[in-house]
Amino acid sequence: VTHEDANVSRVMRYSSTDTLVNNLQIILSMPELCDVVFLVGEKQVPVYGVKAVLSTRSKVFNKLILKAQQEQQMMSQKSKKKSPKKHVVIKVRKYQVEDFRKIINFIHCGKVEVSKRSVAGLFIGATQFALSDLRTACTDYLSRKMKSGSAPDLVNSATFYKEHSSYDRFVSTVNTVMSEKLSASFKETQL
Repeated sequence: VTHEDANVSRVMRYSSTDTLVNNLQIILSMPELCDVVFLVGEKQVPVYGVKAVLSTRSKVFNKLILKAQQEQQMMSQKSKKKSPKKHVVIKVRKYQVEDFRKIINFIHCGKVEVSKRSVAGLFIGATQFALSDLRTACTDYLSRKMKSGSAPDLVNSATFYKEHSSYDRFVSTVNTVMSEKLSASFKETQL
């Protein structure tokens, strides 16, 4: 063995996140493997998740889950039934079902498809649940849409979320990104 060979590491590191992401997507599609169910919208459509993943990715979700668990335990003690519920149940009224499903999927799998229809819900969810990486993805999408000239439609597509506490922040972000793009465009024409 030469001196150079002795310096070569004896350990090789390999990473395969695709397999992990695929497995998490399968888990989300199987309610019996999940321990949290969100009842979303007026029709209370179930969207499933895993407590451990939700709690570690978002302090806000952690607080929601702990509060819901405590409430369910108190209700169980009052009714003197000892049959524990399989899922922690959390009602979510202020989101479109598909937008909320994308938020939950993003938290578990780390990827999301942002579109004109979903950007407002995703941005508002990212703000509410303190998901800075999702908020960055939405802001990047908004910036790209500004380049293509379709900015005014973005605020109009967010009307479902008008009553949401983060709606004004979304509109402000759209306006800020639009101003930055207009300013940059103006500077280019001046050169």
